[in-house]
Amino acid sequence: LLFGPASEVGHFRPTNHYPQLLENSIDFNPSNLSDEELKGKIQDWIESDSQRISESESDQLGNALGMDRGSSDPAEVVKASITGKVDTLFLHQGETVHGQLDRETLSIKVNENAKPGDTDLSEVAAIETLRNGGKIRYVSGESSSVDETGMGAIFRY
Repeated sequence: LLFGPASEVGHFRPTNHYPQLLENSIDFNPSNLSDEELKGKIQDWIESDSQRISESESDQLGNALGMDRGSSDPAEVVKASITGKVDTLFLHQGETVHGQLDRETLSIKVNENAKPGDTDLSEVAAIETLRNGGKIRYVSGESSSVDETGMGAIFRY
């Protein structure tokens, strides 16, 4: 996500070749904002229609789950994101999946409630998905395949 004054964004975009750079940008000068204000601007952008899943993406997730080319099990999704298997990650907006992760063994334990020492598994899945060239979509409402678990994914293979 690129944010900054429109004039600077306009100069930066043509010279950038980063494939994950989103087409949309947030037009403001971030240096004049506190961390909380910046977080609010980013949250507003996330809530915008530009990042909500489309009906076809929701159908693709449902089909992938039915054909074992996807998962809504957080432990499986996090592991797949770390290994580069996730094409599209679906996160339930505003929900955090708590748990423990051992990166050496890829052992993942999901906790229903936050416990001391827990990791935000949603954040791990998002970072690893982007690092490995995947996409992230945010889900809101109660009609999605990720309602109960907080996340789902369509796998590349």
